[in-house]
Amino acid sequence: MRWQEVHEGTDPHRWRSAPIDARTLTPNLHALGERAGAFIGAPGYGTIAATGPNYISQPGYEEILTGRFSGCDSNHCPRTVLPTLLDEARAAGAKVAVFASWERIDLASTASPGAFFVSAGRHGDDTIAPWPGVGDYRPDRITSEVALAYYAKERPDVFYLSLGDPDEHAHHGDYSGYVNALRRADETLGRLLELVDENTHVVVTADHGRADSFADHGSMPEAARVWMAASGPRFLARGAVTSPHPRRLADIAPTLRVVLGLPSDVSTRSGAPIEELFGEGWLASHTP
Repeated sequence: MRWQEVHEGTDPHRWRSAPIDARTLTPNLHALGERAGAFIGAPGYGTIAATGPNYISQPGYEEILTGRFSGCDSNHCPRTVLPTLLDEARAAGAKVAVFASWERIDLASTASPGAFFVSAGRHGDDTIAPWPGVGDYRPDRITSEVALAYYAKERPDVFYLSLGDPDEHAHHGDYSGYVNALRRADETLGRLLELVDENTHVVVTADHGRADSFADHGSMPEAARVWMAASGPRFLARGAVTSPHPRRLADIAPTLRVVLGLPSDVSTRSGAPIEELFGEGWLASHTP
């Protein structure tokens, strides 16, 4: 999902129907990022971007989940060897679960397969057509249903949900399909927000942006830019928040380590907590 649709609504150069403003297109995301929490990377307030240099899915997901650029530069990398934020949460005693439409999220989500519940892709189920994806891709409508049912029943402490239909429709050059997929993803977010309690922290972001051509991303520099929305009791900021310097996807895991009370990653390759989410002085007063 591009930052343009998040903050500006439908693209007048690609959307032939009546324009849809951003809050109407994704109302649940805007309720989260404006009233209940904050947006990072809104136009005029700084940027958040993938590190690259190849702005594609597996490197982006690994950067989000480890807080580092892992060295993966394609969608054919082996399983991450770096423990992820999810691995760290599980080691600290949290109940962790992952649901994803794209099957390769399994490889990006954990360095220790079997450590927690992961449902990524169709798992070879030929009764499920992969469209709009290919291979072992599982459409978002199915991923959403099984993920929300699992959450309602099992109540994991840390829950990672990855949807992919907007990206798949974009690769087909299908802007109408892309917009409809955004609406469905926002509906899924709304249903999830109805299930969580007031003590839950929620972060929503994207693994990469898109090139000016829309259908592509990869090495195009404009495809680096993403967006982020966050809410929860420790995130005191509201609305579009100004970042003191450009943010990276690698800053998300360090931010959530603070929230979860996990040790910081002291590597020089690690990102840094997004301090502007916590409110003035909060992070300094709560970090050893």
